[in-house]
Amino acid sequence: MTPPRPDPAPAGNAPPLLEVSEAEEGMRLLRFLQRRLLDETPKSLLHKWIRSGQVRVNGRRGAPFALLAAKDLVRLPPFASARKTGQSPRPDAGGDLPVPGALLGPGVRVIGICEDVLVLDKASGVSCHPGGGLRGKTGAGLPRQAQNAPGSKPGDLSVAEVLSLAFAASPYIPAPAHRLDRRSSGLLLAGLSRAAAARLQTLFKNGGIRKYYLAWCAGFVPWEGPLLLEDRLAKRVFGGREIMSAGSEGQRAVCAALALRRREPGSVPVPATLLLLRLLSGRKHQLRAQLAARGFPLIGDGLRGGPDYPVLLLHAHSLGIPARGARTDPSRERPAVCGDPSAQEQGCEFRLPPPWLPDLVPDEREISGAKKILDAHVAACGQLGI
Repeated sequence: MTPPRPDPAPAGNAPPLLEVSEAEEGMRLLRFLQRRLLDETPKSLLHKWIRSGQVRVNGRRGAPFALLAAKDLVRLPPFASARKTGQSPRPDAGGDLPVPGALLGPGVRVIGICEDVLVLDKASGVSCHPGGGLRGKTGAGLPRQAQNAPGSKPGDLSVAEVLSLAFAASPYIPAPAHRLDRRSSGLLLAGLSRAAAARLQTLFKNGGIRKYYLAWCAGFVPWEGPLLLEDRLAKRVFGGREIMSAGSEGQRAVCAALALRRREPGSVPVPATLLLLRLLSGRKHQLRAQLAARGFPLIGDGLRGGPDYPVLLLHAHSLGIPARGARTDPSRERPAVCGDPSAQEQGCEFRLPPPWLPDLVPDEREISGAKKILDAHVAACGQLGI
């Protein structure tokens, strides 16, 4: 039996109706009400409205955690209209997408947009998700001192909090689709819709997004060509602190490494090697732990024996995003650079030079050639079943 659908345009004193947008598809009813009612209504009262049947979805009783679909019609209690339903939580915020180069908040800048994916530049010192201090809540629920802090500096707010404030007027608030260490810098992705966020999660899980890092490690690595590094990572106690490290047990962690340069002390405090790393799994602090296990801790990673340095010399340099419906076979052709006329069909690749001293940054042509070597090595290892 087809459920009754209320009139999408009630008049007079009829209960207000809200239509679920495409960006809100997949959102739970309770969260949808919190967004549309500007978080002004206590959650306990929203639960009461839903339990008592005052909130209906397509004419039927709703459930607090039921998933909504695009075009669903949500009926509110008649008195809810007094709560400014549908207005922006920030009257000064616009609904347009940010342009490349826009600074969304301290330490978070827009690099570009590929289809429905937002590509960000995260500075060192900025966490991806809330932690302590001001990082207690997100969005309209942020502490007032965090919302009204024009003098905020990188690290005061997490990327998730910055996005929550920047997209407060949007039907969907993006969130980081993956993690980047607080002390690392570089590229970070966020879906501009719930569907895009789900797609990114699937791509990361299946290895459909290529991730390359640049890192300076202490010491001269002994290998010359590409090398596949494989370890088991787990939290272990060192020096009274629990950190991720390699051992005989734990989660499987794999990456491919290629040495680009070796340097005597000068711009770096100790003899060091510049590595290009392709991440093939996504474990917490993976690259730091894998290199430290081989006696080559990253410069700035004091927890694992690395020399002191103002920043951790680990940078997420490039990300390849396949087009929707594209194959995610690791041996497939590289995606197009964003801006290429065929980019929407082949996918996009974004590159971001590290914010290091100039003599520590390699040439983009050198990196491009090294990527091809790493990709060929990864494909060969895959064919051999390694």
